This record gives sequence, C-alpha cells and structure tokens, in this order.
Amino acid sequence: MAKLSKDIFPEILMRLPIKPLVQFKCVSKQWHSLILNPPFIRSQLQCALSRKPHLSTRVLLANCPLKSISIESLSDPNVEAPPTTVLKLPVKIPRECVIDVVGSCNGLVCLHVSGKGLIVLNPTTGDCRELPNSKVAPWNNKLFYGFGYDTHTDDYKVVWGCPADLGGGANSNQTSIVIFSLRTNSCRCLLEGTELRNYNRGVYASGCLHWLMSGSASEPVSRIISFDLSAEKFHEIVTVPMTATDDLESVLLEGLVVTGECLFVYRRLTTHFEAWVMKLEGKETSWTKWCSFPMDVMPVNRYCWFHPIAFTQDGNIISAELVLYLYNFKENAIRRFDFDEDEEESYFGSATYIESLVSPYSDTQSVEDEEV
Repeated sequence: MAKLSKDIFPEILMRLPIKPLVQFKCVSKQWHSLILNPPFIRSQLQCALSRKPHLSTRVLLANCPLKSISIESLSDPNVEAPPTTVLKLPVKIPRECVIDVVGSCNGLVCLHVSGKGLIVLNPTTGDCRELPNSKVAPWNNKLFYGFGYDTHTDDYKVVWGCPADLGGGANSNQTSIVIFSLRTNSCRCLLEGTELRNYNRGVYASGCLHWLMSGSASEPVSRIISFDLSAEKFHEIVTVPMTATDDLESVLLEGLVVTGECLFVYRRLTTHFEAWVMKLEGKETSWTKWCSFPMDVMPVNRYCWFHPIAFTQDGNIISAELVLYLYNFKENAIRRFDFDEDEEESYFGSATYIESLVSPYSDTQSVEDEEV
C-alpha cells in the first residue's frame, strides 16, 4: 500500500493548478524536490496541455509593470472587470523602457527590454533570467525573431535573422540566422543561402518556429516558412489560402497565430475580417475558413488595432495591442477591457502563455553559474 501511494502521489499533484503546487514546495524537502524534478515538470506541463489548456492559459500584457490576466476570466460574460495580476520580477525594469515580446513557449516568455537586452521569465513562478548580449549579430538589426523549444535536446532557443553582411556573412542576399541556446548559454550563427525579408515575430508550435512572409506587388501571395529548432533548418515554404475574388486577390494576409496545434492566419479587408485555420499537417489543402465577420462591429477608429493573439474553441478572438478586445463572432459581440487610465501607458505588446513550472534555467545550469 505504501508503494502504491508513492506511485499515485505524483499523479495527483500534477493534476493540480500551478498556484498550489508552488505553495506546496514549502511543505517539506521531499515535496520541494518532487515538484522541482524535471520529469515531474514535463509531466505536469503535458497534463495541463492535454486536459483543458484554456483553464491555465493567460495573457501577458508587456507594459511596465508587466501584468497578466486569465483567458477564462476574459471569456466570462458575468465578469465585468477581470482581475489582473501585476508580476513582481527579480529584474528591475524602468518604466521608460520599451518591452517587445519575442515569443512564448511552455509557460516561458521571452522579452527584449530596451537598455537591458533579452530576458526569459516564467510569469507563474516569477523565475527570470537575463541573457548575455550577442556579439555575433546585434539584436537591433533583426529582420525576424522567435522563441521556442528544441524537443531533441530539451533546450529553449531564441532565434533571430539579420542581413548576412551585418551578421558576419559576405553576401547581402543571404540571411544570418542567430541562435541563442539557454542550455549552453551561448550564441552562434548559421548562414541561410536565401534572402529572407520579414519584420515580425514568429510563433512556436510542434518543435518549429513559423513566420508569415508577406508577398510583393509582383507576387501577391503570402507564405509561411518554418524553422525546425532541432535540425536548425528551414522547412519548405507553405502557401497560405487566398480568396480568388477579383479585387481582393491582391490583399495580403496580415497575421499568424498559434492556438494549440493549429495555425491561424487572418486579414482585415475594407468591409470585413477573415481567418483560416490549419492543423499542422504541412498540407495547403488542410486550410479551412474559421470565421468571417463585418468590420462595422468594431469601435470607430479601433479596427486598425484589432490584431488577434488567440482564437478559442468557443468562438472568441482575443486581440491585444493598443487595447484588449474579446470578440465572439458567433454572437457578433465585442468587449473591450481597459486596465490603465493613462492613455500614454495603454500601448503594450502581448503574448499568451500556459501556467507551468518550467524554469528559464536548464537542468544542468543554476542561477549561480550563469556566465557568458
């Protein structure tokens, strides 16, 4: 019976919400060791992702101070003002700093803070790690960037691309791919043989970072490229869906979002908003239209700020940039959430993340041995 209890105990704990798990670390040395054990952390994460991920998914508002809010509370029609949590970090971020979201993966969020550089934090546990500045290629010269997880080496990586002539290469028609490994605490550069031009954040899913590459006047077709974080190679380019209507053919897609194991692409037209979804099968034929709704539901002068960061199974679209919106296209209803009275502080970057125990420090590296 004692052995049975010992086997079942971790199974019970990994099904609990993260907040009590963090508190339970103080119960005893045995509980502390179990809850911080890497296999337990991975099992708890998979349990949260497979059961009801929306219950443990939050939105990070990357202004100063950093704030987070539960997606479940946003979706609750009975909650007029969902509660926000102000994050307290060991790294001091001055209010005048500009904070850019680099990416989110498995409960970790990577940010770039002006005047400080890259940091990786777990908003749930408060663990935060400052990354050393790259000597390979300056972050300010980035063309595209992202943050994700290498499943083969159990490593988290920050990736950004810059023109090869600025990143140590000799040909401006090539692209330097800079990869920072959290496990080795080091940065290296790869040379991509083709010129990649983009200026947006990649999204992570299924071991890859994905970017939406906009077309041009001569080739008005958007494309998605994927970077395999284990092989450190780009996948073949996938063409995204386009409406074959005469005057709409030249309208390019504007955004790419990951929810679960699905890719969403969207565009805003003069009269309406459209979004498509594709399960990650790598086939263009798997795209299906997810929604289309008229733009007149949007508040006046706010439609241009409607940039989705999440699509939910119950028909909600969450947008967060200048303000936070939740739109339910099935009911054709929109809600706006304001968290700052000062208009000068209302602009923020944002990301969704799942609550987890994942640490920004690798299994083999602790805070004490953090060195460049």
